[in-house]
Amino acid sequence: MIAVVTGGAASGKSAFAERLACALPGPHAYVATMRHGDAETEARIARHLRMREGKGFFTVELADGDRSGLSACKTALLEDLGNLVANGLEDSLADVLVCENAVIVANEVGGDGIAYDSFTMEYIETIGALACSLAARADVVVEVVSGVPNVVKGELPCAC
Repeated sequence: MIAVVTGGAASGKSAFAERLACALPGPHAYVATMRHGDAETEARIARHLRMREGKGFFTVELADGDRSGLSACKTALLEDLGNLVANGLEDSLADVLVCENAVIVANEVGGDGIAYDSFTMEYIETIGALACSLAARADVVVEVVSGVPNVVKGELPCAC
């Protein structure tokens, strides 16, 4: 099963995606796309580690180039498309999609109507196109708004 979970910043999409992934068969891989860096980045990484603590996830750091752990998982939770694109890791998506279940966190982009510089617009368009492509293939698409999941496509396999 492929599930795409989308929503705006701080919408609760990551927490919902984690609940969905945990309801699916393990072993569970958390597929990290953020590169380690400044204090703000490290704080976000630490927050996500705390969210997953004790839930049985093992971490696959895509930025490190080691994807071998994906072959051992039944359910992969990829967090998130924005960082995947920003870090040039789009080619690794194929490795995630071979898992029995893939829950992919996508960012709502392009809806603010602002015309950004060409570099930023290309980034936004790349994320949007990738999210649309994944949603077309997905069994389930969920938009999370203010912590409330709204199923846009398919049916949830659980009461997440």
